Amino acid sequence: MIKKIRRHMVIVAAVVTAAVLCIVWGWFAVAVRDNNLHLQTMFGSLSPADDVTISGLLADTRQKSAFTLHIGDGDYTVSQSFSASSEEFLNSFDHSSLPIKKINYLLPAQGAKVEDHSEDAYTEGYTLLVTDYAQLYYAIEGPDSDFLFVTDVVYGKEGAKLELEFAPQKDPKALFPTYYMRLWGLRTGEQDAQPYLIRQAGEKTYIFTRTGADCRGFGGLYDITEALESPAGDQPVLPNDSRYYQIELPNLAPIDLEDGNVQIFGMEVVGDRMVFLLLDGGEIVLRWFDPQTLTFVGDTSLGVPLEREENGDQLPVYQFTTVGKEQAVLEIPSIFDDEVRATNYFLLSGTSCAIEASCTDSRGYISWRPSLVLWKNERLYTLKSVPTQYPTGVFDTHLLLNIYDDGRLVYSGAVVSSAVDDARYAEQSISAQEPLPVREYYDLSLK
Repeated sequence: MIKKIRRHMVIVAAVVTAAVLCIVWGWFAVAVRDNNLHLQTMFGSLSPADDVTISGLLADTRQKSAFTLHIGDGDYTVSQSFSASSEEFLNSFDHSSLPIKKINYLLPAQGAKVEDHSEDAYTEGYTLLVTDYAQLYYAIEGPDSDFLFVTDVVYGKEGAKLELEFAPQKDPKALFPTYYMRLWGLRTGEQDAQPYLIRQAGEKTYIFTRTGADCRGFGGLYDITEALESPAGDQPVLPNDSRYYQIELPNLAPIDLEDGNVQIFGMEVVGDRMVFLLLDGGEIVLRWFDPQTLTFVGDTSLGVPLEREENGDQLPVYQFTTVGKEQAVLEIPSIFDDEVRATNYFLLSGTSCAIEASCTDSRGYISWRPSLVLWKNERLYTLKSVPTQYPTGVFDTHLLLNIYDDGRLVYSGAVVSSAVDDARYAEQSISAQEPLPVREYYDLSLK
């Protein structure tokens, strides 16, 4: 009898254990799919907010959840749809701007002092020149055409020594009879930022010059539309690199650099107009340009405080977001001692070539990834991914939503999910070969 009872107790215990495991597993599965996605208020109230929707994907290598967070009537609702994920899905995100590579080339400028120091060349058989001034060329690698053209920018300054190393030439009678170089360290625009100097407006493609304190001559804008669509010539211009052909392009918007006192750190398209972002005597200025008439139509000073080291050549950083056919939001920080002290937002109009509204976030936070912005009913909405440092790395663990009304911050809240736990415990592993997956945010939108 006792044996039967014990046997039944074992069976009951096994059933109970299995049931508990099923419940726990079911709860875990639901919890994983739910992502614990919610809006955590940090400051203010949602009552002033318009109907605004945040959407995106929360995904790792095993799963993904499409989510929508809708704000309205002073509150919010969350909806999600769950499905399996894969490495292929995560690798499908392409954040590149245009399939065009830009490479800088320098040649000694006309009339520059040139000294041959080939005996000190870093690579055997190469030529090493030391000069005070060099002409800036752009080489464009397009989908159907590769070409090179000279700009109106001269790089260098009096008393400076530029070391230019060149590969051996095969044909001394070429258009460039002696030397050329690929420039890797030009401070007017590092190599990894080259594609971002290209802009599209309507059916045309342009490239602008980004210049620093060591640049003189004229910066500006070049139309490369036709050059990308057709072969540039019959003879390659560089003897040891047969890809590039020499073409001539006019500078459509010449900007006097005033021996480095004026520096170009950006150019963007706003409706039918373009706007150059200049550093003029230490002051940030917007210079508007009409590509139809090829004329400048006015300057606008931003009044953004900017501290720079003496003789420093670090150019300001900014973010630009189109919010309508004729409007865009310019986000630019105020920086002191390499620290962001405030973030400034400007609503730009391509129709009036002016600033229609502005506001400042004095907390001084700027995201390492581009912000999403929305200007609606005179209110500014910003959504930033917030990076958090963990032992295994840096992860985007939550999103920061800010709402500004009449230039003042009226709400700040964090979109929080279980991605925080993923990142916190990422140092633990399922096995020695398989680390725990970490959910991160992708394909975000703010509408």
